[in-house]
Amino acid sequence: MNIERQGDCARLVLSDEVPNDLVQVEVTLAWPDRSPLTLCLPVPRVGGAFTYGGLPLPREALIALDRLGAYRAEARGPDPGRYYIEVDVTATGGLDPDLRKLLWLRHSLKKRGDGVHEAILHPIQEPVGELMAMAADTDVRARLVLYGEARRDLHRIQVARYDMMLEPDRENNCVRLPGEALRKLGEGWQDRVTVEMLPLWRPDEEPRKLSALEEFAGTAWAIPDDLESGPWWVIGRDAGWTRFRPLLWTINREDEARPEVHSGEVGLANAVCEPDVESRVQLMDDLIRCLCEDMHHPDWDGIKSYLRLTKEHPAHTLEIMNAMVRHPESLVHLLMRSIDQDDLEQAWKLEREMPFAWWLIPAAKWQLVAQRYFYSLADSLADLEDRKQIVEKVFLDTIERLGAQAHWLQVLCDWIQESVFPGMEPRTPEWKIVRSNPQGLLCQVPLLVEEMRRELMERIEPGIKWPNGVRVREQAQSLREDLRFGDCGYRRDVFCAPFVAAMYFLQEEECPRSLVLELRRLRAFDQEWFDHSFALMICQGLASVLPGDKK
Repeated sequence: MNIERQGDCARLVLSDEVPNDLVQVEVTLAWPDRSPLTLCLPVPRVGGAFTYGGLPLPREALIALDRLGAYRAEARGPDPGRYYIEVDVTATGGLDPDLRKLLWLRHSLKKRGDGVHEAILHPIQEPVGELMAMAADTDVRARLVLYGEARRDLHRIQVARYDMMLEPDRENNCVRLPGEALRKLGEGWQDRVTVEMLPLWRPDEEPRKLSALEEFAGTAWAIPDDLESGPWWVIGRDAGWTRFRPLLWTINREDEARPEVHSGEVGLANAVCEPDVESRVQLMDDLIRCLCEDMHHPDWDGIKSYLRLTKEHPAHTLEIMNAMVRHPESLVHLLMRSIDQDDLEQAWKLEREMPFAWWLIPAAKWQLVAQRYFYSLADSLADLEDRKQIVEKVFLDTIERLGAQAHWLQVLCDWIQESVFPGMEPRTPEWKIVRSNPQGLLCQVPLLVEEMRRELMERIEPGIKWPNGVRVREQAQSLREDLRFGDCGYRRDVFCAPFVAAMYFLQEEECPRSLVLELRRLRAFDQEWFDHSFALMICQGLASVLPGDKK
């Protein structure tokens, strides 16, 4: 450090050799016959980094999504300064160009003082996870870039579902830790890391723990010789945290038969164990169709086991869950069958991890599933005198559980009730208006929409950036004139979003994935506006549709 005198002042000049990770310097001022004064001054340099525990990360460092919230972004520079994080997504299998343009978000850093700006990454952990989920790729990565003035790239990191993986060693019949994983795990990893194997066709079975091999200094685990034929997951944990990407290890013994399947039907175990990818996908699609038509199919219990597996692993890593997304009515079945509260919450969370939205599954599919489910239940109780009361009780319990998830589901359940149990009293104020005066809701919709729009404007702070949605704007042309909000400028897409979503919900047409993502982003801006406007609109639409018997 050099000192340059400028009249009564002194200018402290740092050399060009200051380390990049130096964030502050101590300067001691001393006077004759006086005590010295030590000042901690920030380094006056434009720069920034993603940090953990106050220390900067290496550029392009890979971190796990589950731990993203523990990191920060920090930037230093002259005031006024503008610093922000941009997130985009890449996938090994590539992405549709239109979808890739939407898989991004921006998050601004806030000024802390003395030219320092920072952002805690916890608020963007869930949004980043949702972007990654839309890619539907196990090895998807999000890239976080910290930008400064003039879009200067200050630092960048990568985020993945898992930040470590085990390597297969077929020759020695074991799995091993690569060298870079050992460095990242740090000291004491031998006491923290455990490895086990799970048969994918029996996901509810207790996993088989593996033993470390001394000849590899504990960095390898032996695959047991007595495993059954079939696909197994090798799962590694760090102190209970599922940190390692699951590794598929297939056992193929010619002298063993495939796992037992249900007679005369496509079995879940049979589909999971099919070695050919195309045949496996076809078997799973066929199975899902069977499940949707047979409420008592024994493989529904197996589906529940896979659902519970998603508590630890992303749902899209399980092929059977991807098959269910291809057949959305099966997801509705799963939700209705989730009597246990933990199962219900886990099923409801699926839309955060997979490319679909509950509120975009058409109303007709919800109605068809409900009718099949409760008519089938009634048929199974045909010998009981009080079967009607039992089915009504189950129905009321079901709609209470579902209605607790979202207000629009309460409205939908009231409509479904008209076809399953006509005459029962509706629960939502919207449907009570329909019951008392079918034209009354139609007259009140414009007033209610305007009132909710005013409340939205009161909630949003001035200066907040409103998201846009080109595809939503295009679809809004199909709405009636008063719901297009043509004179609302940059706010228009947020206003139109719930009504575009309602349009798809009331139709049988499938919503493109890029539009699903746009609608989810617009909904996230103000969920209260979206959900209540959506509920109001679907109530108006459903009120004009007489419930049909689709048994």
